[in-house]
Amino acid sequence: MKVYQAAEVFSGPRQLGAQNLNLVDEYTGFAVTSKLRDAGGMRDHLVRLLHHTRLKVVQWINLNQHVVEFTTLSKRGADRILARTES
Repeated sequence: MKVYQAAEVFSGPRQLGAQNLNLVDEYTGFAVTSKLRDAGGMRDHLVRLLHHTRLKVVQWINLNQHVVEFTTLSKRGADRILARTES
């Protein structure tokens, strides 16, 4: 299976087109970022994208210097795990 593939994008019931996304399977997308600031803006963007596709969740990994954040975003909310490394 290809990881980077087209996902349909909708506005309500109307299909607007397709966007290439990183997909684990048909209903699970994933994103890896290294946002030092404004991670909330990225989260908002991913949730907005989620609501315009058939995806059920997005697995988001943010690498922020010594903090690694694992977040599962769904249309109902988010679960987050923080992992810190000491230097």
